[in-house]
Amino acid sequence: MAVWKIIRETDNKGTIYKDGVPYGDLDISWLPSTIRVVQGQGDGSAYLENINTETDFVSDLSAESWHSNMSETWQDAEDAVQSPQLYDGSV
Repeated sequence: MAVWKIIRETDNKGTIYKDGVPYGDLDISWLPSTIRVVQGQGDGSAYLENINTETDFVSDLSAESWHSNMSETWQDAEDAVQSPQLYDGSV
């Protein structure tokens, strides 16, 4: 199971890590604006650090409504690096 981490840097930009591999300056407008950091765990759970510094625990990160966006955004960035001739500038 992949271990995810997201760090919000500005309102709609951030860095997404998958298994320690980061891609930065990505559009994370799909992430709820109250979340500042997502710290995934090896068992699929995660800690969500909110803007107000309170932390919530979720037992299944994949159940979050924005999980597929996180995965797709990271994969688009990975694909752009692996196949730069296909990169259309949207990442």
